[in-house]
Amino acid sequence: NTGGSIKMAPEMRQSVALLAQVQMRLEALEKKSARLHQRSITKTIPGFWVTALLNHPHLSAHIDETDEDALSYMTDLEVGNIESFKNNKLGYRIRFHFRRNPYFQNNIIMKELHLGMGGNKGSPMSFSNPILWHRGHNLTPTVNPGRRHVGSTDLFQLVSDHSNPGQDECSTGHTKSVSLSILLIY
Repeated sequence: NTGGSIKMAPEMRQSVALLAQVQMRLEALEKKSARLHQRSITKTIPGFWVTALLNHPHLSAHIDETDEDALSYMTDLEVGNIESFKNNKLGYRIRFHFRRNPYFQNNIIMKELHLGMGGNKGSPMSFSNPILWHRGHNLTPTVNPGRRHVGSTDLFQLVSDHSNPGQDECSTGHTKSVSLSILLIY
């Protein structure tokens, strides 16, 4: 055999393919188990997520005292890859989970960045669910312009802004680095 490939009987090929599928499912279950274990630990630490975000080298610049109070209601952060070969999608999904709070009605604030989906091939697009602010508690600078110094952007505005997808710090992987290295950052 000079081609470098190993000849297998069809039954053997089918068994190897089945074994590979089982291995992929096992790895997914192990990853899910580790994530559930991490969640169980972080839920026991008061203010874990707000502390982690305040200690993050990029995201902390977008958090002021009012944001900090709103983020103190955060219970979890999920960051995942979007990989759909069927729909030709690739990107990230970021989900901020919150308990009931005086600022907004959402339990989850989500932002997605899709790469290569724009009108021009290769242009990123972003999407998010609207933040349902309680009356008088909207924290974005467009509603409360005196909250921010000129040129600064708050975290909630980063999640809601879609004007330059792929360039904002919420979409470029900084939030992913929070999720990946959260125990070290804390």
